[in-house]
Amino acid sequence: MRPLRAFGLAKNPFNVVIRRIEAIDDPAKKVMMRNRCCLYYRIEGGQYCYNCPRLKEAERAERRTEYRKQAAASDSH
Repeated sequence: MRPLRAFGLAKNPFNVVIRRIEAIDDPAKKVMMRNRCCLYYRIEGGQYCYNCPRLKEAERAERRTEYRKQAAASDSH
C-alpha cells in the first residue's frame, strides 16, 4: 500500500509548485501565491485574498491597481 493511500490522499500535499506574484503594494516585490484557498470568502463580508489561487489574474490586477490608487491618494494628503 502506498503511504498516501493510507491517509486517503491521491497525491503528496507537500509536492507543490511555488508561484510568485507581484506584491499588491510594490511592483518590484514578489509574494507567494497560496497553494490552497483559506476559504475566507465564505464568511459574511469575506472575499478572496489577494494571494488566493481562486482569484483570477484580471481581478488580482484590478485589486492591485485600486490599492495603489488609494495608497497614492492617502500619501498626497
